[in-house]
Amino acid sequence: MSSSDLTARLSGVLGEEVFHASGIGRTGETEQLRTRIVEFEQQVLDLRQELDERIDELDAARAANRDLTTPANRHPAQPDAARLNDEAM
Repeated sequence: MSSSDLTARLSGVLGEEVFHASGIGRTGETEQLRTRIVEFEQQVLDLRQELDERIDELDAARAANRDLTTPANRHPAQPDAARLNDEAM
């Protein structure tokens, strides 16, 4: 084996040791993290759906409010003639 072969081999071994020591190569933790990611993605989808439902409810409430207040604003209640006479005196 030549000097360059030994250097390459040593570099590879040291690289693997550093990789394993860093914790990057732990498959169990990686799988747990992937599972958590999937759970969070599902939670985001659920929350978005709930938000969409709340927005629909709010839009319906606004439409109902508009339907109820529009006629009242077009024809405001007329004050009592008796009350007007009392205020004039």
